[in-house]
Amino acid sequence: MSFEYLCPLPIAILDLTPFDCPENFGQITKLAFQRIGTPFPDSAGVAGDIDLLASWTALKVAADSTKIQVGPFQENFILPMSEPIEEGGDDNSTTFGISVILGDGQVKAEGGHRGIPAVQLLELKQFISESAIYGKLGVYLINEHGKIIGNNLTGTEISPFPISSYYISSIGSEGFNTHNKVKFSFNMRSNWSDKFKIVTPTDFNGNDL
Repeated sequence: MSFEYLCPLPIAILDLTPFDCPENFGQITKLAFQRIGTPFPDSAGVAGDIDLLASWTALKVAADSTKIQVGPFQENFILPMSEPIEEGGDDNSTTFGISVILGDGQVKAEGGHRGIPAVQLLELKQFISESAIYGKLGVYLINEHGKIIGNNLTGTEISPFPISSYYISSIGSEGFNTHNKVKFSFNMRSNWSDKFKIVTPTDFNGNDL
């Protein structure tokens, strides 16, 4: 993703907001898949809000594009940090040999499932097609504490993070005293986490969805 530089620069550098309470995702244990376009209201317990079980129950049984499906428990899920896309640096290609930051690269999230039956494996493969075009499919992240992490773009709504290029492998087995495993991955834009919000459900644990 390319950077959009401020030009001209503001009169003074922008204020930095201090923080006393760090926010960490922890272990991501499940993913909830939904097509982009139906955000939850972020209204703290009001009907339809993301922190109420009734809101999720209705969308899990929906028969249209608002439908949400929660994936099985996963392991070894990793969200790497984005890396800069640079040109030059200590050579003759740029003035004074100073590297130019052109943007930053997309992020490839990876994880796996253990002992997954064939039926569920085939069901997950639907997301290969659903995610072929960026911005059509998204995921909510559910952590070990049952909290839900979503995209707080507007300040009043929570939506899934857009993903692309979902892939899930065939089953791998290493034989005696081992379990079947599959691995999966998908891509996210480098700025995917710019407006994340961690939501604590009011009347349920996200791992029970």
